[in-house]
Amino acid sequence: MLSEKAILALFDIRDNILAARRFTEALPVLSELAELQTAVLRLSRELRKTQRRCNSLSKIVIPNCRETIGYVAGTLEERERESFAILRMIRDRLSRQDERQGPAKEAEG
Repeated sequence: MLSEKAILALFDIRDNILAARRFTEALPVLSELAELQTAVLRLSRELRKTQRRCNSLSKIVIPNCRETIGYVAGTLEERERESFAILRMIRDRLSRQDERQGPAKEAEG
């Protein structure tokens, strides 16, 4: 008959074989989990990048563009007013010239 130590050794061997089988069965699942973890980490990094870009757009780029649009619109309005004033001055000068030349033309005619 087997001694107690031999029986315990057999149980240890059996437990080790069982553990090795279970580990071998778990390897594909562990591999898949590692792939998923890597994918989640990559997505997390990309999400952080996207959030930074979005914050940059909403807090810096868009306000700067709005400010620039306001400046350009104001400048264009100012130029339009200047052009209108210049046109008015030209019309006034032309009408004064016509008034001055009107009697001279009537005398010639």
